[in-house]
Amino acid sequence: MEKLTEFDMAEYLDTEELREGYLELVAKEGTQEELLKAISDVARAREMSKTVCKKVWRFPKYTLHIYIFAFFV
Repeated sequence: MEKLTEFDMAEYLDTEELREGYLELVAKEGTQEELLKAISDVARAREMSKTVCKKVWRFPKYTLHIYIFAFFV
């Protein structure tokens, strides 16, 4: 039997543009509960981005540029 994983919107909000668009959409069309969930998702997405940046800096210098390019371009 295949296990399903729980969907986490924060994993897909990897740019500030996506985060702003998501909040704008939910603010216009969602309920108060959905807006609170969206704010939580964006906060977690921002924290994930910070964590990724911290981890990248721990890699040797020759891979550092590869990871920064992949995450910020």
